[in-house]
Amino acid sequence: GKIFTEIVHRFAAPFSRIDGSDRWPFAKIRSEIRTGLRLAGERARAEGRGQRGTLDQKGLAQTMNRSGYLERPDCRIYYEVMGEGPPVVFAHGLGGNQLSWWRQLAHFSARHTCVAFAHRGFAPSSAVPGATAPDAYADDLAALIDELKLRDVRLVAQSMGGWTCIEYLLRDPGNVKNVRSLVMAATSGTLDFRQLQGPAKAEIAKW
Repeated sequence: GKIFTEIVHRFAAPFSRIDGSDRWPFAKIRSEIRTGLRLAGERARAEGRGQRGTLDQKGLAQTMNRSGYLERPDCRIYYEVMGEGPPVVFAHGLGGNQLSWWRQLAHFSARHTCVAFAHRGFAPSSAVPGATAPDAYADDLAALIDELKLRDVRLVAQSMGGWTCIEYLLRDPGNVKNVRSLVMAATSGTLDFRQLQGPAKAEIAKW
């Protein structure tokens, strides 16, 4: 809030007087912005939402609980854990890593155990040779969930991360029982809608 109002102040000040008169009420605008930011912060603290609320209510809630490497037969998978509560696991897309989710972790860690990891081949996880790394994504996710002893998991997948989460669910019926919900952002994972048959095909085409 202080940073934003300072920016507004510096932007508005040179134009606060035009031809010697206050043609635009920049002082009032600045005041209204400050008031709005203050009220928004108070509301966030009261409702326990957002990054500011998390910092004020939880103190060190946004401090990482722990981080580490999951040892796999042919690589190491880096992960970070923040917060407490029902678990949410975030799977990033191509070109990202666990840092892709920094804002989501800051928000949801007030109420959830948030886990973000870097797929194999994406630093700080191990680089792997060849072009078959995606084939192991789902098994890496399964191993991570087992390692952290997560139950009733919420999965959040973005782009390439959809491959990981969909395959995790399809490979083992036991995995389905352990997943409470699945969020697919800008991805259909490994599903090819062109191969769908039956009533679902028309619904997907309409969608």
